[in-house]
Amino acid sequence: MKINYSDEGRGAPVILIHAWGETNESMAVLGQYLVDAGYRVVNIDLPGFGLSEDPIKPLEMNDYIEIIVDLVHQLQFTRPVLIGHAFGAKLAMFCVAKYPKRFARLILINPVGVYIKKGRSKRVFDMIRSFGEVLFWIPPFLLIRPLVEWIYYQLFVNRAKYERGKVVQQSYQRVATEFINQYLYRIKIPTLTICGEYDQSICPNVESARHETIAGGGSNLPVTHPQTIASLLFNFLD
Repeated sequence: MKINYSDEGRGAPVILIHAWGETNESMAVLGQYLVDAGYRVVNIDLPGFGLSEDPIKPLEMNDYIEIIVDLVHQLQFTRPVLIGHAFGAKLAMFCVAKYPKRFARLILINPVGVYIKKGRSKRVFDMIRSFGEVLFWIPPFLLIRPLVEWIYYQLFVNRAKYERGKVVQQSYQRVATEFINQYLYRIKIPTLTICGEYDQSICPNVESARHETIAGGGSNLPVTHPQTIASLLFNFLD
């Protein structure tokens, strides 16, 4: 499976991992700040996003981990800095937890992947969503499913594109339910977490991690506040 990535600059290596549903373009401005500061920056497209190939079968979290580690090996990097946004941060944590000696530092932007007990409203929402997903498999709704699908494909999406995206969607369903909590104790390298004032990120309890909150920030900080993030990174990396 071909993985697309940009490789710019010279100096200490940094790997950027974008959020689920995004591409490496969402990390490009932040990456340029790092390049200008003298770092070598590799900015990847995860499988099924951007210019990377679609996976032929659903991927597990371990598959994503090995993609990152294989890239580190391919580029002959010695302990790069790993920077992830949202799902990219979750993947970065899993990479460091599995291969703690392969990375120098860890930076988590709007991190996800920490399990918390759901509130009542969230449980109710999940129940309604699950009901909607199975509704059209129940007679007599099953009889009108083909018509509903035809209308959906005609009005909203290209079917071929949708079919290709189904494997990515199935991959998401698998990795979304994997949480980092039980592996956090393995993360010993210097770690920085960056959250927005208005996002709902749950900062992982990493030993000796530094936590920063960006005033007025939401859940898409690499796009909305790249310069502020860059300033925090430089202070952390120096």
